[in-house]
Amino acid sequence: MASPDGATVEFKPSTPANDVEAGGTVEIQSPAKNRLQGSPVLPSNGVGERRKSSIPILFERSAHSWWNPKFDSEILEKQHMESYYPKTKQRFQYAILYVLVACVAWSIFLGVLAQEHWLAYMCGLLVLLGIGLIILIVTFTPCCERALLPLSTLFALSLCAFCLLSFIQSSDAPISAVGTFTMTIEVLLLMYAMIPLPLYLAICFGVALSLSYEVLSIALVEFQDPPFVIGRLLMHCAMHFIGIHLFIMAQVRKRSTFLKVGQSILSRRDLNIEKELKQKMINSLMPQSVAEE
Repeated sequence: MASPDGATVEFKPSTPANDVEAGGTVEIQSPAKNRLQGSPVLPSNGVGERRKSSIPILFERSAHSWWNPKFDSEILEKQHMESYYPKTKQRFQYAILYVLVACVAWSIFLGVLAQEHWLAYMCGLLVLLGIGLIILIVTFTPCCERALLPLSTLFALSLCAFCLLSFIQSSDAPISAVGTFTMTIEVLLLMYAMIPLPLYLAICFGVALSLSYEVLSIALVEFQDPPFVIGRLLMHCAMHFIGIHLFIMAQVRKRSTFLKVGQSILSRRDLNIEKELKQKMINSLMPQSVAEE
């Protein structure tokens, strides 16, 4: 069954015997409730109950890890990752294509102007373009599913390195301070919203990039007015808060939709089973002609 986000959600059926062994409670009056009680989507009474915590619950069945939002069940988390993998890969490919187009645009811009030190920037752009092309090609291969996190980490680190390498030639650079700052903000938003990284990795890479940018900017750029530096730091903090908010809300929306679709599938299947059971009971207790009426 497809969710509103476009991901395909599938839940493998389980037998009542397996549900009982998994800790589900059995009630003779409601076969549908028995099956839902033992399923990983709906925990049974007394089993899998959430412990009381002061940490706010992001979504139903969420684990107590705000730095890495996920389900408290490994089965649910694995099924969620498998269902949303095509959309995650597609979003990552869009991010790579955006960077590739930006590299081509910057290469044309630097080649036309041909200012001082433009060859150094051109070499950096070509290296980033090559890394992006290689990662984009790998995303179309079957091994991408196993190597998605290493590929995302490599791509994010490459973007961070390119942003910081712009300070090598601080004097007479073809890219202004505003241009490098805008480039850094774009990389931060890409890491939080488009590149499939865990939240803790996105925060670590983003904070390291912001701190390194500010240190190099203060050390290498001659004119640095204190109010200007403070304002730039506040803008970095604002971008991090916006990025974290976007990341968490995207995870909450995906997992809430996934869980609701899963519960709907299980409920519909169990209602059909209960309907068939009642029909068999009616057919066994009265003649066929009367049961059909």
